[in-house]
Amino acid sequence: MNIARLPESVEYKILRRQLLMAEQDSKTLASNARKFFEKYNLPTPKELLEEVPTKDKWKKMFKKASNDYWENTWRQELATQSTMKYLQVQHPVVDNPHNLWKSTRPKQHEVQRAEIKARLITGTFILQTNAMKFNKSEVSATCKLCGSDDETREHLLGSCSALSQIREENLTRLKAILSNYNIFTTITQDSGMLIQIILDCTHSSLKDHVILSRDQETDIERWSQAYCERLITHRAQIISSK
Repeated sequence: MNIARLPESVEYKILRRQLLMAEQDSKTLASNARKFFEKYNLPTPKELLEEVPTKDKWKKMFKKASNDYWENTWRQELATQSTMKYLQVQHPVVDNPHNLWKSTRPKQHEVQRAEIKARLITGTFILQTNAMKFNKSEVSATCKLCGSDDETREHLLGSCSALSQIREENLTRLKAILSNYNIFTTITQDSGMLIQIILDCTHSSLKDHVILSRDQETDIERWSQAYCERLITHRAQIISSK
């Protein structure tokens, strides 16, 4: 945009000439600019040269276009990845960290908790079902803790009998954060809703059931990170002792 504001400069004249003469798939500045503006659904370079926006207007225009592009891109990607179904795309997506990271203070133990939670929410934490996909002939998907069901995220977080004591102890804290017995009961009686609030309490699927304040979102996220860490730590201790 700096070139567009200098109509008497050599760079401006070169750009004008390239816009008139360059092929669509050439590697010139004009061709790359066309592709860039088209990608973000912005006005064409020619239109911008003819009516140059102010710096403030251009900044707002580009920020909106960038947000729209990446939000749509990430939503489309999430729709094709079943392991990402619990993750909510934040709005706006640019300069707006996910609640998981926004709630994490710059302390080593909290960052480590957040890393565990990030792997669980994206389905990249290696549980038995994940391990089986890489080695079907030698690895069973069955949970090594209880031996009754496949070890999925949902099983680990919400139903493994070997982790029931930790689950009950930690749900007491969730009840205090929600400060509403009816909402707490609704959530804990619906296994899908409970897993969702553990993995991402900002998800749009929860809005019809519970409206959380920003402080509650932060508190629930920090609680869930500590809860996930306790489960993973206890899981490792049980497996190592066998």
